[in-house]
Amino acid sequence: MPLLHEANVPQRGVVLIHPATAVPQALYTAFAAYLVSRGFTVLTYDYRGIGGSRQGSLKGFKARMRDWADLDAEAVTLWARQRFCDAPLMAIGHEWRRWVGMDRYFFDDPSMDATTRFARPRMPVLAIGFDDDPWATPSGIDLLTSHLNKNANRPIEIGRHTDLG
Repeated sequence: MPLLHEANVPQRGVVLIHPATAVPQALYTAFAAYLVSRGFTVLTYDYRGIGGSRQGSLKGFKARMRDWADLDAEAVTLWARQRFCDAPLMAIGHEWRRWVGMDRYFFDDPSMDATTRFARPRMPVLAIGFDDDPWATPSGIDLLTSHLNKNANRPIEIGRHTDLG
C-alpha cells in the first residue's frame, strides 16, 4: 500500500520515491520525513510482491521487474498527477540491478525497448552518481542519460562521498 507523507507547510511539490530493486518502502521513511520537513509531499510505495504488498510466498508469483516499471511506477505516477494536478511533480528513482551485468544495461535487452522509453520524459532529469558506487559509474550515467530526450538531459556527478560530510 502506498504511503502518502504530507507536508504541514505550504507545499513546494510532490516527490515520488521509486524504490530500488526489491527494496521495501520502509527504507525511505527517514528520507521522506526529511523532504516533508522541507515542504514536500512524498509518496512511497512497494512494488508488487515486495514489502507490504507481498501476500504469502513468492513461489509461482507472476510479476516481473518490467511490471514494476510498466504497471506499478506508472500507476503511482498517474495517481499523483491526478491528485496533485496543480503541484510540481518530481520523482526520485533508486537503482535497478537486474541489468547491471549487461554492458549497456536495459539497452541490451531488446524486450525492454529502452531507447523509446528513455526518449519519453520531457521534464529535466538530474542524474547523480557517487564515486564509490560500483553500479552507477560515470560511464554508466553517461550511457543512461545519453538516451534521454535532449530537453531532459542534465546529468551531474558528485565527487567522493566523503566530501559530503
